[in-house]
Amino acid sequence: MKFRIESTMRFRRTNRSQNLAQRAGFTLVEMLVSTALVVLIMLMFAQIYGSAVGSITEQRGLANNDQKARQFDTTIRRDLQSMTFRQPSFPYGEVRGIVPLGPGDGPIVDPANQRGFLYYSENDFNDQTDDVLHLTTMVKIGQRGDAESKDQRQGFVGRAANLAGTDTNQPDADDGEIGNGLGLSRAAEVVYFMRNGNLYRRQLLLRDPLPVDPRFDPQPTRTDGLRRFRFDPASGSFNNGWQNYAGDFLDDFDYSATRVYSGTEDSYLWFNSVDSLANHVGFANVPMAIPWNRFGHFNNFSTTNDELADHGSPREYADQSDPTTFIGRLTQEETSNAIITYPGSVTLTGPQTETYAFRRTSVPATAPIIDRGALNGLNGGPRVGEDIVLTNVESFDVEIYDSEVGRFVDIGNNDTGTNNGTTQFQTLATPGGSEADDRLNVFYGPRRPADGVNRVFDTWHPNAEVVDIATSGLPLPANPTTVVFPPFRPLRTTNINPVDAWAPTTAATFGEVIYVPALNPNIGVDPINRSMFYTVVSGGTTGELQPEFPPIPGTTVQDGSVTWQCIDNRIGIQGLRITVRYRDQRSTLPRQLTIVHSFVE
Repeated sequence: MKFRIESTMRFRRTNRSQNLAQRAGFTLVEMLVSTALVVLIMLMFAQIYGSAVGSITEQRGLANNDQKARQFDTTIRRDLQSMTFRQPSFPYGEVRGIVPLGPGDGPIVDPANQRGFLYYSENDFNDQTDDVLHLTTMVKIGQRGDAESKDQRQGFVGRAANLAGTDTNQPDADDGEIGNGLGLSRAAEVVYFMRNGNLYRRQLLLRDPLPVDPRFDPQPTRTDGLRRFRFDPASGSFNNGWQNYAGDFLDDFDYSATRVYSGTEDSYLWFNSVDSLANHVGFANVPMAIPWNRFGHFNNFSTTNDELADHGSPREYADQSDPTTFIGRLTQEETSNAIITYPGSVTLTGPQTETYAFRRTSVPATAPIIDRGALNGLNGGPRVGEDIVLTNVESFDVEIYDSEVGRFVDIGNNDTGTNNGTTQFQTLATPGGSEADDRLNVFYGPRRPADGVNRVFDTWHPNAEVVDIATSGLPLPANPTTVVFPPFRPLRTTNINPVDAWAPTTAATFGEVIYVPALNPNIGVDPINRSMFYTVVSGGTTGELQPEFPPIPGTTVQDGSVTWQCIDNRIGIQGLRITVRYRDQRSTLPRQLTIVHSFVE
């Protein structure tokens, strides 16, 4: 009995072991089910991970765009808030906003507020990639720049090569330390432009030498006190040929400079300084409001007719006759190329120097722009990318506020009709240099006058001179002597003619106007200045002797039984709007930044 029980138990264990051995692996169905479950779980995790990564990328893109927006907003607002050309204060005007300076405006230039210049070029108003904004700026205390201080400010810093060892009056010493290769200034010339998806900001310092008192000559001097780059009027020649800088000026110096002519085609290097901002002292300070003294403008003081015709015009196209070759200004990469020597020296035989920096001739027949946006022959400069403030930019659009229609418009727009109103800045106004229209000067701009497409706003200078090649004929005069108006200068009324001069013992009725004699010293020779006028507020008969008519708005003058009142006839530009659209490179998320700056103070 015992034997049977043990045999039975042994038999059962054997069968169980065999069954377990036979079922040691998974069946095909189990494998398929488990694989499907694993794949499903992996897909779920992949979707979650992808969504998380996408969300992180998007958030990072948004953060990058916001960071770029803050940085650019801070940079450009600082430049705009520190603009040197601002709304004139009383008694120099009663306008809201900034007003360009026209011929004869010398007596009413505000020496504190109307300094330097503001330049804006629209070019093709259907293209939001070819605008240029160019201005002078000066760091001061207060958001609107109401007080100057050299001790309490963060100035502009730039490269400054050492000119001669320990000479104390040179750009390398402007930061108080000689030999560190850096200069410091309260003021700078700044220009914004877009090219090849990059937004550039060129900054060129204005010489602001230390110490302040006694003040150094803004032009670098030697230890003996003589200017390093100078012309001797007594001998009519250059001293020891020191009119040039031997190196690559715009690579060695982040300073604004021009060339001053000695009465012939000989010229010498001139550093623009804080003194160059003054617009009320004529030509003595080599003012930057005169266009040919600025960066990116032709300086063609030449007896060659086609070159003289471009004297002072901005260079914004590699080929002025081809609107597809927009360059804005030369970049840091291009000006650091050793080919460019201007304004340190002038090489009349170098085609690249002639074409891009100094003269207009010898435009290359081949495509002037290579794939990544640099000019042929000028790419590869060692300072590539130093002036880029924003990348992956799709548009850079500048507009000005038109008080006539109550909105922002492009300069030189074609808006007409009762719905849009008639703007103050149209290309449809009849050109020709008469203040009967808001558009006064079609010859100044980056395109050839014959194209009729120059759309620029410039605050100008009372003594700015260009040659009107449409009326001067050929050959052109050896020197540009035709005084002209700024490109756009809207006025309240243009009903002031040469006959509207004062006359003795003459009946004058309410509303009659006369021009201001102080603003028209050469009446009959120069164009009539209509910036201000006197109007009759109480009629009667004028006296026997002409009274003084000071150009001060609101002033009343009693003339016999007639009462005159001075009226500011100018219309101020009240604001500027800048719209920039760009994308984050990795997430491709777009971002639009709009900056509105008021010129009203």
